[in-house]
Amino acid sequence: MAEKTLLEGEKKSAIIVSLTAGVGVAIVIFAICMCIWEPKYYWDTSLFGAAVSGAVIFLIVYFWIGRTELVVTDKRVYGRAAFGKRVDLPIDSIAAVGMSALNGVMVTTASGMLSFKLMANNKELHKCISNLLIERQNRTTLPTTIKQEVSHSDADELKKFKELLDSGVITQEEFEAKKNKILAN
Repeated sequence: MAEKTLLEGEKKSAIIVSLTAGVGVAIVIFAICMCIWEPKYYWDTSLFGAAVSGAVIFLIVYFWIGRTELVVTDKRVYGRAAFGKRVDLPIDSIAAVGMSALNGVMVTTASGMLSFKLMANNKELHKCISNLLIERQNRTTLPTTIKQEVSHSDADELKKFKELLDSGVITQEEFEAKKNKILAN
């Protein structure tokens, strides 16, 4: 049977999150430098250091979450996780699914946890994967009944009733009735 795509992750812009992180770090670095050094002598160096730090943080955050993708099919979950790492997870290997910060979807396997950030439809993705896990659980936990038929020979039946007669559980008449019934078959 062909694989059927159930849901694709709708990507939010990583630029805004990365830019916010970079500018925030730059402001903090600049403020710290201004507190440590004499502002009238080192403001240009502090500003340069803050700008470089902000740019580095921007790039790290952008490459961390900027290329995440997530596709859910009836057989697997695949896409790109943090730093663009390609992943392909069969549904049977997924242990749990959760949601995380930055509109993330976390998928846990026996090997570890993967996070897919900035998914605009992270609630729908979480629900879709959860439903697949529930279906798998229901499929594998269906009760199976094994019926075992034991064939008894006529001699075994007579022996059982003879033991009941000898132990006084049944009377001679009951034993004779059972014996006649068994031998008549």
